[in-house]
Amino acid sequence: MTPSTSNAAEINTLRRRISHLETVAEKQQRMLHDLYETGVKTLQLQNQVLIEALAEPAMKVVIEDLAPGVLKELGLNPAGYPIKSLQEIFTTSYNWLMTQGKDSVDSNGTLVYHGVDGLKCSIGILMKDEYKDRIDVASGNMNDIDEGEVLSILEDSGCPRAYKDFYKRLLRIHDDCSVEDWDRLYKELAEEYGLAPFKGGV
Repeated sequence: MTPSTSNAAEINTLRRRISHLETVAEKQQRMLHDLYETGVKTLQLQNQVLIEALAEPAMKVVIEDLAPGVLKELGLNPAGYPIKSLQEIFTTSYNWLMTQGKDSVDSNGTLVYHGVDGLKCSIGILMKDEYKDRIDVASGNMNDIDEGEVLSILEDSGCPRAYKDFYKRLLRIHDDCSVEDWDRLYKELAEEYGLAPFKGGV
């Protein structure tokens, strides 16, 4: 049945209104999306500024007064250091050891976490220098990563305790394997854990 002229006009008017409303809805959706993106970026920037400020030694007193939930929301551990991802941990260790190109040893040639002339082993590089006194007395025994001071130092440095088995694997590469094998072993470890075995990015 062919609609009457008046009905056809009403239908066309209704279609135009629907089209207008759809256009308005699309614009509002884009505006909301833009506002959300802007809000997220602003919040990320504010958090980054706050994180950098809290990294200053003088801010340690402030950190002690912050609720654990606030630190967690900012991605910080109780000591105020950013909590590292497994990829960040891997890349930091890999980049350091590949650049260093030799074992971390003390003046007697013994393998250590922090050695002479700024040398550091595959997990020593993950430990903050401010914990040097604790590092110096930490045992190099693998069991120490399970229960002892090394795991505590790593955790305080922003490396989650949950990755302890991964730290063992990193330490074995440095302690038990020749320098010539490091690159290959790191890349095999990266493949096993689904990580990117490339320099840079952290």
